[in-house]
Parts: sequence; structure tokens; C-alpha cells
Amino acid sequence: MSYSLISQTTSGRTLYFQIRKKNLNLTQNYKISINILLPNEVL
Repeated sequence: MSYSLISQTTSGRTLYFQIRKKNLNLTQNYKISINILLPNEVL
């Protein structure tokens, strides 16, 4: 099982990147969004 970063874009404070998962002959695409919070941000 291997993960490779194929695309990465930054939109505002949210980092979007897509990884490709290779398991045997199965290839799946995942899109993961990570919210980046600054230390001085108030929720």
C-alpha cells in the first residue's frame, strides 16, 4: 500500500490535497480537506 501526493492547492485557510491509494490492482482517489487554524484564532 503506497500513498502519493498528486495534487495540492491552498484555498484560504483550508488545504486541499488528493492522494492516490494503490492496493494490489485497486486504485482509489481520496480528497482530503484539512482546516488550518492559526494559534491566535478564536473558535
